[in-house]
Amino acid sequence: MLSEGWDAKTVTHIMGLRAFSSQLLCEQVVGRGLRRTSYDVNPQTGLFEPEYVNIFGVPFTFLPHEGGEDAPPVPPTPKTRIYVDDAKKEHEISWPNVIRINHVYLPKLTLDLKDIKSIELRPEDTPRLVEVAPIIEGKPDVTKITEIDLDSLGKRYRKQRLIFEATLEIFEQMQPTWKGRKEIMLSQLTKIVEDFIDSSKIVIKSKFFQEDFRKRLLIMLNMRKIVQHLFTAIRFENTQTVVPIYDKEMPIKSTSRMMTWYTSRPC
Repeated sequence: MLSEGWDAKTVTHIMGLRAFSSQLLCEQVVGRGLRRTSYDVNPQTGLFEPEYVNIFGVPFTFLPHEGGEDAPPVPPTPKTRIYVDDAKKEHEISWPNVIRINHVYLPKLTLDLKDIKSIELRPEDTPRLVEVAPIIEGKPDVTKITEIDLDSLGKRYRKQRLIFEATLEIFEQMQPTWKGRKEIMLSQLTKIVEDFIDSSKIVIKSKFFQEDFRKRLLIMLNMRKIVQHLFTAIRFENTQTVVPIYDKEMPIKSTSRMMTWYTSRPC
């Protein structure tokens, strides 16, 4: 079964041997065969050569069938095999296999508001009405659309709730590498978030949104944007050191472990 993580570029046939409950699943399976095997441009047309995939047993009829007897595939361009040559061991290149970089934070978190950039919230870029519809057999049922009035939602979000939820999102991103007590970190972040929200760093130029309730509503609808902006500033100012995390199974990679592949480019 072709599923998530499959990245073969040489798929020419797909056969479905299971039940397909939705068109979305069909699209995902068919998509596994739509990766091109070659990106060589035809010098006469300036376009890629057509490529085809034969699909059996997948009830997906969105795309018309092409190719077959009337359109034989173009003979493949001769390719050069690229492989590890043990005779050239002295030219081997090695490098650390870093899977991520961890930030180790200072025990006392601070944020100088004078150094942080302002963030502008634009009401015209913020949706205030959301339409939702139930999904039936992989498709939205537009006859049963309902509306969520975000104004009524904003009335339930008081300032302290906004501060707490923003703090919690930043806390979850920072706590894996925090070496101190979690409650100390949480209290420090709460103070930083509160100071930022009360500061002039959140710019709302619209006069209609200067009133407290409307301003709070706009902040709530842009919370993810604010959290990312604030988290970036906190991490930049409070990183004590950075620690590379290496792959446990293969901490060092080298050209001697490269897989064989083929190229049509001149070598």
